[in-house]
Amino acid sequence: MAMNLWFKYKKQIRPIATAIIVIVVVLFFVKVLNKNWQDISGKFTRPNILWLALAFFGFSFYYFIRIFAWKNLMKDFGHKLTVKQSGEIIMLSEFTRYVPGNVWSVLGRMGQSEKYGVSKAQSFYATVLEILSLLSAAVVMGGIASFFAQGLPAWFKFLILLGALAAVLIFWFSKLLKRVVDWLIKKFGSNSEILTYSIAQNYKLLSLFIFGWFAYAFGGLFLSLAFIKSNFGQMGLVLVAMPIGWFLGFISFITPSGIGVREASMAAILEGSLGATGVLIASLTRLGVTLVEFFWVLVFAGRYIKKILTSCWDFIRKPKAIVIIFAIIFAVYFSVITCLMHYKVITGRFDLGNMDQVVWNTSQGRFFEFTNPYDKNIALRYIHHADIILVLFAPLYWLFSSPYVLLVAQACIVAFGAWLVYRLAKKVLGHEWLSAILALSYLLYPTLQRAVMFDFHALTLGATFSVGMVLAYIEKRWKIFAVYAILLYMCKEELVLMVATFGLIILWQERKEWRKAMVIILLSAAYFMLNFLWLMPAARSWQPSKYNYQYETLGNKPEAITANLIKNPKLVLSMVAGAQARHLYAGLLGPVAFLPLASPAWLAVAWPDFAVNLFNDRIEPRLLNYHYQATITGFVFISTIFGLAAIRRRLGPWWQRKIQKNSKFTLEMLLIFILIATAAIESYRLSPLPYSRTKDMRVFWPAPMASIIKAAVKQISRDAKVSATNTVGAQLAHRQYLYQFPQGVGESDYILILMAKEGTLEWQRNHTVAADVAKDPRYKLIEQVKNFYFYQKIK
Repeated sequence: MAMNLWFKYKKQIRPIATAIIVIVVVLFFVKVLNKNWQDISGKFTRPNILWLALAFFGFSFYYFIRIFAWKNLMKDFGHKLTVKQSGEIIMLSEFTRYVPGNVWSVLGRMGQSEKYGVSKAQSFYATVLEILSLLSAAVVMGGIASFFAQGLPAWFKFLILLGALAAVLIFWFSKLLKRVVDWLIKKFGSNSEILTYSIAQNYKLLSLFIFGWFAYAFGGLFLSLAFIKSNFGQMGLVLVAMPIGWFLGFISFITPSGIGVREASMAAILEGSLGATGVLIASLTRLGVTLVEFFWVLVFAGRYIKKILTSCWDFIRKPKAIVIIFAIIFAVYFSVITCLMHYKVITGRFDLGNMDQVVWNTSQGRFFEFTNPYDKNIALRYIHHADIILVLFAPLYWLFSSPYVLLVAQACIVAFGAWLVYRLAKKVLGHEWLSAILALSYLLYPTLQRAVMFDFHALTLGATFSVGMVLAYIEKRWKIFAVYAILLYMCKEELVLMVATFGLIILWQERKEWRKAMVIILLSAAYFMLNFLWLMPAARSWQPSKYNYQYETLGNKPEAITANLIKNPKLVLSMVAGAQARHLYAGLLGPVAFLPLASPAWLAVAWPDFAVNLFNDRIEPRLLNYHYQATITGFVFISTIFGLAAIRRRLGPWWQRKIQKNSKFTLEMLLIFILIATAAIESYRLSPLPYSRTKDMRVFWPAPMASIIKAAVKQISRDAKVSATNTVGAQLAHRQYLYQFPQGVGESDYILILMAKEGTLEWQRNHTVAADVAKDPRYKLIEQVKNFYFYQKIK
């Protein structure tokens, strides 16, 4: 049943499984390398040219064995191929394995062989036989090497030897081999009867590949010795890990060229003898094999490289490719920038530290818990917000427990929103270039960029999920719609009202979908009430929310708000149309040329966040520097897309008659020009990027205190209670008790204070208590460097 499901849904399953496997392996490798880097870095040595040359020779000999074996196989079928022709077939087909989804090189092999008169049936048969021979030879080589390797468990040796024996027996009995080959051919779509090999021919092929695996394994050994200080005997385990890792990677059938599976298998085999260094060797040997493979691809198939590059260039020039490339650039740039900001101690307990502590606690079995930053108690995050999506990141912390995971995930999820904007625009507008420009405008949107740079917030992810939700609705993919809607629910408590409002739009626009619309509305209302009437009040022990005071001007209770709306409309008008509100509207709508106003209903879906931000007594929610407008951004672009559709519908016929008929200047060209111009101007005015007038260059400044603070943090165990100021607190979130200084003085085992500039709000809050701590007999000063103070409680 499982196999049937695989063959039925492999196109959908494979990319998801590939991504999961590769991400898991990469995170695991990063975790191990990060944890053991001091030990590993001490084993590095200057590259040894002799070992490198021998490694190149070993890997090259392996590929030449493959080429020679293919040449002989084709000779048995009556085709006399030269070494160059065989090399071209093998190396080009091997190259196709790096295309996601092409686990085997079968199709490439068949296509290349056909150019030299080899039928598809013959090349397919030969490929299946070659694969079986390679797999069998890999196990035999692993079995032979396991006799001499140290540090292998007895059960693992037994399994390898059992596999080697099975391979030898299969090749000894020609009929058994024939049955295996015929079954594979039948399974993958061919019923051709070609020939049956004799025992001599079978073992000739098997012996060739065993020699090839010897060369391959020694190539890996020599490459490891070229960079890592170790004795020859200790590294002998590489001779087992290389062929067995390839075997396990190949039979995974999921990731392109076994990426991830092969490295993880090698690291697991090497761990017993070499520890964390095995991870480095697994990565290093994979890189070496790939580089040698590409070298011989260039040698044997150089004439095809121009065609490949031309095809790549043709693809890159397409609107879809431009969106993908710029989305990747966005993800990489903001991942690096935000990670550097955390590394340089620029991020804060508010809010990266809070989010990080919730995820870390959840990964440790303390669901959705953190230390209340306004108190000394352990509490559920529900006391402040229902951003329950944080718990979905906890499994990643089992592999790599670091706030860098959150920062990179945020940048990647937001970047993915550009692809969704492109797809939604293409679906609604039917114009590729206009859709691509909208996606690029999304990536350049200043408010979104600043939200990504400001620590980590679940609200920032809402931009992507809102666009995805509308796209799924337009495509009538209701299961996908449910996924995006639930993710949006989970980002923050008021966002569920956006989903409910969207349900009303569906009910209004498509009466035939009234059942689905009612389900959306009712479920959204139920989840909203669950949060506001039970989960959040219960987490606060039924005490009023600390955020109530932020809405005292309008009224901190529903009845007071209603009374003000009726009795004092001028107050409400000043809040929604005053100078601060107008500045907010300009910052949100200016970068898209105010086009959302052509379809305001879609923008109105974001009313919950507009209300939360406009009616707040604090100014920060109305500024563009923070994360408060992030989810609104999604609906800004949704309404821009539908606004453009409305403009084309109303203005298009007139434009074609009056303008386009004479000048060939289409309405789409005008709209593209407007979008590019406004995106460029507003990006220059408001973006945090280095070219902007309002650039955020903090990450490029020297950070002399970062290393001092990090050294202090390393001295503190995870079970210690700590009180720290805002920026230091972000470095200490992986513990159950993390007090926000000046909270926790007396309870804390350590106090870390990075004094802010005199006169600032943070300095005013902290300097008096900091002076008291300096005199407190319960604490001793361990270290002071400039404005950083590190205290330890006297036991």
